Amino acid sequence: MSNITHTPGPWSIASDGQTIVAPNDWIAICQKRTECTRANAQLIAAAPTMLEFIKTVALGNTEYDRLQELAQELIKVVQS
Repeated sequence: MSNITHTPGPWSIASDGQTIVAPNDWIAICQKRTECTRANAQLIAAAPTMLEFIKTVALGNTEYDRLQELAQELIKVVQS
């Protein structure tokens, strides 16, 4: 589980509301413009943090502060 093969986060949504970007690259574009486009982009942008949260829980990390921090990051990205 330690080998990262995806573009490291954080990922965010560009000002167009449909392009997901990393600090040095773009990740994806939600091309079909619907009322779901931004919501889809938000979920995609949250993927690296979701993965880290899941790994933290799966490895039995009981450090509540870290879990709370990751959960707050997820909420921020998904609701941005």
